[in-house]
This record gives sequence, C-alpha cells and structure tokens, in this order.
Amino acid sequence: MSAAQRFALSVLLATFLAAWDSTVVGTIGPTIVQHLGGLNLYPWMLTGFMVAATTLTPLVGSLSNHYSPAILYRWSIGFFLLGSVGSAVAESMSWFIGTRIMQGAGAGGILTLGLIMMGQYYQGVERVRMQGRLSAMWGLAGLLGPTLGGLFAQWLSWRFLFLINVPVGLIALFVMGPVETSRAPTGAMRLDWRGALWLVAWLSTGLSSITAFQQFPHTAVGWILLFSALGLGIIWWNVERRAVNPLVPLSWLKSRRITPPSLLALVASGTLYATVIVIPLWVYTAWHFAPLAVGLAILPLPVGWAAGSMFTAPLMSHFSLQAITRGGLLGMIVGMLLYQMTWNGGEWILIVCGSGVLGMGVGVV
Repeated sequence: MSAAQRFALSVLLATFLAAWDSTVVGTIGPTIVQHLGGLNLYPWMLTGFMVAATTLTPLVGSLSNHYSPAILYRWSIGFFLLGSVGSAVAESMSWFIGTRIMQGAGAGGILTLGLIMMGQYYQGVERVRMQGRLSAMWGLAGLLGPTLGGLFAQWLSWRFLFLINVPVGLIALFVMGPVETSRAPTGAMRLDWRGALWLVAWLSTGLSSITAFQQFPHTAVGWILLFSALGLGIIWWNVERRAVNPLVPLSWLKSRRITPPSLLALVASGTLYATVIVIPLWVYTAWHFAPLAVGLAILPLPVGWAAGSMFTAPLMSHFSLQAITRGGLLGMIVGMLLYQMTWNGGEWILIVCGSGVLGMGVGVV
C-alpha cells in the first residue's frame, strides 16, 4: 500500500468514526436512558458532543498553523478513542455525557485536521475526488448508524457501539504511519483562548436554559439561564471584536458570500440534529417500538439527505441557486408538517415519510 493510499484510508476511517458517533446516538438514546436514567439530560447526549466539536474546530485550525497537523490528528484520534471507552463503561448519565464531550472534542479535531491535511496532500482533481470520498463516509455513517445502532441495542448492548470505535481508530492510527504533512511554524502562536471559553460558556448556558424550561417549567430557572446566555453572548461578541486573532472573525459576517449560506447551513444542521434527538425518543415512547424499529423509522432521513445532496448538482444546470434553495427549504417544512401530524394522532408511517422528505430538503440546502 502506497503512502497516499495509507493516508487516504486513515482519514476516511477516522472521518467515518466521527460521523458515525454523531448519528448513532439518536437511535440508541432511548435505550441508554432506560439503562442509565437521566431523561432530563437526554438532549445533552448529542448536544455536548456538538458543542465540543464546534468549539475545537477553529482552535485546532489555528494550532495546525504552528504544529504538524499529522501529530495533532493522532492526538485527536487518541482523545476520541479515550472518550469512546469512557462512554462504553459509563455508569450514569452524567458520566456518559462527560465522555461524549471528550468524543466531540476529538471528533472536532479529526474532521478539521482531516480536511486541512487533505488540502496539503492532494491537488486538483485528486482533491475533488477525495472530498467526494469524505462525503461518502458521512452518507455511509448516516445509513449504518440507525440500522446497526438498533441491531446492537436490541440484540447485544449499546455499549458495543462505542467499543467498536477502538479497533477501527487504532487501525486509522497505525495505517497513517509515516505519512507526514507537517508545516513550518508561522510566527508567534496567538490562540484565542478567551474567545473559546466564552463561546463554550455562551452555548452551554443557552442549551441549559432549554433543558431548564422542560425540567422546571414553573420556576424562573429557565429564564435566568436564558438571560445569562444573552449576556454571555454579548461578552463573547465583544471579546472577538478586540481579539488579535479571533476564533470567529466577525468581519466575515459582513460578506454576502458567507453570511447567507452560513445561516442556511445553521438552519439545516439545527433541524437535522434536533430531528435525530427528538424523533427516536418520540417513536420509542409513543409506539413502544424496539430499538431496531426506531432506527429503521428514521433511516429515510440520511437516505434523503444523501439523495438531496447528490441531485443538487444536476439541478443547478436547469434552475437557479435561489430556486433550488427554496425547494430544499420547502421540503424541510413539509417534512416537519408530516411530523406534526403524528403529534395529532397520525400513523407512525408519517414519521418515515417525514424523515425522507426532511432529509432531502436538508441535503439540498
């Protein structure tokens, strides 16, 4: 196996693991709650993962300007595997969420550094081909997550789903071997640690307010956390404005090429991950489906996502970008309306249809 093939295999395996762990928890979440308790912390199983991954993405990007991305990549895989083992042996929901945050931090490094190294290692057509393979890993993870997650949770144990990461991750580390994509340091390192800490505080407090509204509906706890989150958001904004090397360059928000697509991506991603969290729990509690049936009920979501992404490029030769985007948003709205019909006493088959339509809309957007 050539150095280029080893590098590609390592990046693809690690990307699959990071994508897999961001999708499989939705299916096995109700089973985990059944074993560990802590239903009030249920949203944090995925939210903690995503907050850590989101925060680490710009940080490891900055670190890669001063240290070898390959070395940082290996550390990210190791951190991810450590979190995987911790999740597999968790004895409480708090323990599980803590290790999920470790996984998210590792996943943020894996996904970011994989793209950075790919940009250094490949050029032209090869880079485009590799990007397609990375996208395929997300599609594969989306397909296998609900099905294998349901199978393992029903017939073996949900803990095995996290232990599987260990041998696959070790293969990714071993295969990468001597592949080196290091870059020379570029001046003094200035990381925006303050911006990162305030960002975590802002996001965590805001998400905690949502949980508080559900857990303490007749108290002021939710409102206190919500207004605290607004204050923390203002502080973070001011910190980023004054930072020499900001975690998130606010000047980008003035660009019409960046802000509208970013907002669309935020809406699509938020809808997707909210669906992955809420719908499996709803199917499990409303119809008392087995874990495998829960996974199959939301399987059309990643299938539709992959189909929408695949068909968008051909559509661009016949329709304007605005028209295609509106069509994707309409698909998301229709999918959510189908979900709403099940809340009003509709059949569970509407969940399947809603997942497919919503997934296609997200894929297009």
